[in-house]
Amino acid sequence: MKEKAIPWRDGAIAYFVIGATAWFLFNKLYKSAVRSMLERAVSIQTKAIQEFQPSIVIAASFGAAVAVECMKRGVWKGPTVLLAPSARVIAKKAGLSDPEIPRGMSYCIDADCMRKIMFKQIAIERCML
Repeated sequence: MKEKAIPWRDGAIAYFVIGATAWFLFNKLYKSAVRSMLERAVSIQTKAIQEFQPSIVIAASFGAAVAVECMKRGVWKGPTVLLAPSARVIAKKAGLSDPEIPRGMSYCIDADCMRKIMFKQIAIERCML
């Protein structure tokens, strides 16, 4: 007995469903992996802050995202310098809410300002939030 050929339309629908399912699963796994990585980094830094009791924290990029998370959780309340913080990017990739970078004892210099400072186009004081 000869098998019936699947019409093109049915095959396209099947590929779409498979692709959409794969994308959904990958997206869930990716967010979970980023969230897990952030949680692990915050745990390590919490222990380090408790053990060393630093007087200031200076952090850049992913480290700045970890510092912001430590500040949000009340683990760190001291003076902080954040260089090109990726806190919002990391939160988005982890599926978390957009974090507010704490004001007051914190100085935040974003990536665009860092480039301008490096090329001596503006003074550092103009970059601080």
